[in-house]
Amino acid sequence: MSYAELCCTSNFTFLTGASHPEELVTRAAELGLPALAITDHNSLAGVVRGWSALQELKRIGTPDLPRMITGSRLILQDSAAHWLALPTNRAAYARLSRLLTLGKRRAEKGQCHLRMADLATHGEGLILVGLPQAHTPQRGAGEVLQQARRLTRRFPGNIFLGAAPVYDGQDQARFQSLARLAQRAGVPMVAVGDVLMHHARRRQLADVLTCMRLGCTIDEIGRHALPNAERRLKAPADMARMFRDH
Repeated sequence: MSYAELCCTSNFTFLTGASHPEELVTRAAELGLPALAITDHNSLAGVVRGWSALQELKRIGTPDLPRMITGSRLILQDSAAHWLALPTNRAAYARLSRLLTLGKRRAEKGQCHLRMADLATHGEGLILVGLPQAHTPQRGAGEVLQQARRLTRRFPGNIFLGAAPVYDGQDQARFQSLARLAQRAGVPMVAVGDVLMHHARRRQLADVLTCMRLGCTIDEIGRHALPNAERRLKAPADMARMFRDH
């Protein structure tokens, strides 16, 4: 089974991503991923470095390189889901850029204030993958359902519901709940890794970044620490096993 990773947070999402875009692209090639999307939070910043890394790998003759997908992870003020926004053409990329500029102009430096109405206005030509952010799909499910239906009416065929593992022992039940939610919304479900690092050895760095973001010490990080090193890029076979029931 082929698998393209559509949800990667790089170090361009400050104090969150634990790997450079170049490392994500190189690791994707090593794992045999056919495509990779770098989706930093309310930003396209990591995409440029990812493209540069891909061109360098081409120059030195690296075989079987992944396709680079441009994207951003939109965090809206009035949505219980994050929305992966993947432009399908140059005009859609321009609209996404204008959307991000609009959000940044509304907010203080380093912030971005966007709402569902903005996404509905600027979303033509974007593939939109909703990622519910509640710890269980039941929390906020009604809101996500309503928004997915609204966006589907606005952009038919371009709306999906993302299923990302949390690695807490409840993932299979969570996937089942998300599959039912997707069926109710009338949209396909898409598997994503919600990647924070290119390799498992970056787990400790990811926890240090979390401490810096939260203003705590490593002894105080508690439940905010990653439970394991699974938020890394994975091979297609690994993702196929995880989503074997879907």
